[in-house]
Amino acid sequence: MTGAVAAVATARVLTLADAEAWREAAARAGDPEVVYLPEYAAVFQDYGDGAAECFVYQDPGGLVVYPYIRRPLPADLAGRAPAGACDVSTPYGYGGFVWKAADPGRPEPLLARFRDAFGAAMAERRVVSEFIRFHPLLQNQSTCGDRLPGVQIHKENVFWDLTRPAEVLLQQCRKTYRHEIQQARAGGLVLVQEERPEAIDDFAAMYADTMARHGQRGYLNFPLRFFRCLPRHLGGRVVLFAVREGGRSIASALFLVWKDYIDYFLAASCDDARVLHPNHLLLYEVALWAKARGITTMHLGGGSGPLVFFKGGFSRERRPYHLGRHVHDPGTYAALAEERRRLAGIPAGEPISYFPAYRFGTE
Repeated sequence: MTGAVAAVATARVLTLADAEAWREAAARAGDPEVVYLPEYAAVFQDYGDGAAECFVYQDPGGLVVYPYIRRPLPADLAGRAPAGACDVSTPYGYGGFVWKAADPGRPEPLLARFRDAFGAAMAERRVVSEFIRFHPLLQNQSTCGDRLPGVQIHKENVFWDLTRPAEVLLQQCRKTYRHEIQQARAGGLVLVQEERPEAIDDFAAMYADTMARHGQRGYLNFPLRFFRCLPRHLGGRVVLFAVREGGRSIASALFLVWKDYIDYFLAASCDDARVLHPNHLLLYEVALWAKARGITTMHLGGGSGPLVFFKGGFSRERRPYHLGRHVHDPGTYAALAEERRRLAGIPAGEPISYFPAYRFGTE
């Protein structure tokens, strides 16, 4: 960082107590998506993932805004790291840093200075490692030169352009999907926007059944208290839809909505209703709902092979999704990774592909 720029640079770590300043900084960086708001990070602090923070860096070259969750280390590693050691991660979903550069065509110098300032701040807070899920809509992955070398493409996510006429949206769907959507309508299935206070509890119960059916026991196996956090913090930015057969909900999904963008967030369905094709109807009808409200982009996301195949039946548009991995304290990281290897019974020399390695088997 040059002396002239350093003299006027500011760097702040905001918390939820600074929500107004956090929100204002996100707005100045372009108001990119709901995941950059303090209300979104508050969901995951409330849920217990860690402390919601936002690093805001500014100098004459521009502004960078970076929300994350600062997490305590796994309990079984207590005593194996310096007091107060922790790590940082993107809240579940997508995020990373966003910026507004004075020279939009050349943001790299700004991002390099941001990473220098961020690294210094993380050293003060005893941060061991950093995990970033970059946003596939924003394509905000940037290597920042040698300041963040660990950025790699993870997979491709499915997007749906909603600017086209409704009949074109239907024609874009896989031929079998068009038939199944029509079949679902003919069978009396209808989409409803759930606004009943108890609807989130009903969704949580269906979600739990869906996760059990798929053998999901990891982080994504969210309990009821997580789902109750969503409307409490996000209000109308999270919308719940259900497909009903008569008075019974047989498929349901939560969507995040922000300006002209809608994100397919979490979904659940009844196993005995799959033959009625409620999920096909749900996504198509929600696309029409969003289009009618001026929303231009629908993010269907990624996931496992079968899930991506399902989502790809609505649109052929793909965008790369990148992950970032960075070790701030190599010595402590290596010691913790070795202790995890010992605790997990992993033979010496066998690589641990999980990042951070010391969280292997704990999430």
